[in-house]
Amino acid sequence: MYITSQNIKKISQDKLHEIETKIGFSLPASYKGFLKTFGEGTYNGAVYICFPNDTLLKENEFARYDFWQHEEAPITQTQIEECVCLAQSVDGDMLIIHKSVNGLVLLPRHSDQITLFPIDLYDFRLTIDNVIKQLFTDNEIDACYFENSPKSKFMYSRLDNVHDFIRLFKSRFVCDFLIENKYNCNIFLLSMGGFVRFSLNNYSEAAIFYDDEGLSVFEDVVKFLQDNGFEVCDGNNGGDHFFKQPMP
Repeated sequence: MYITSQNIKKISQDKLHEIETKIGFSLPASYKGFLKTFGEGTYNGAVYICFPNDTLLKENEFARYDFWQHEEAPITQTQIEECVCLAQSVDGDMLIIHKSVNGLVLLPRHSDQITLFPIDLYDFRLTIDNVIKQLFTDNEIDACYFENSPKSKFMYSRLDNVHDFIRLFKSRFVCDFLIENKYNCNIFLLSMGGFVRFSLNNYSEAAIFYDDEGLSVFEDVVKFLQDNGFEVCDGNNGGDHFFKQPMP
């Protein structure tokens, strides 16, 4: 598995023991092993694996949904607020556990079907792979990577040929890992602690993910993009001013 940054924030065994004492049950061994090795971050661009959170379900709207009215639901309304969240998908689906439920429970954002996944005893990634296959049936997993880059910036352009620019970018910045499909091109730069994701459409978006230790490379990347016609998104309009322009 490719790791985007060497700046890994792992969790300690003492902290895990403190959390387990608080919640009153043991967390899955494979999940704890993952956090102690890789920390928290986004797996394969689809699921954010987080440190255990036992308060999220008390505050979230999921606790008010009527999933538990379905006889086949693996969890009850009362149990919802007692659950610990271990991960969330990029679409807002939650992956939770309860001390009385044997498995990882998927609370879907856009469905009323709750699913129970068995938790692999040795590799938590195998469990998450099964979740991703169900949630993102139309997308293939191109490669295995873990993104622990905490910061991001978005830029936009109207390039005549984004593929030509990507080749130019590759000649300027030597990538450590590469993922390309019909939707995106992800160029990973370990020296930046992250990667640049180019959207392969007429309205070219460049999403830059980085950490503080790679700030100098990040600044070089931003300048290179600006010198070649990209503009920084201000965080409010999300680049809509590009989308509203007529096609050339």
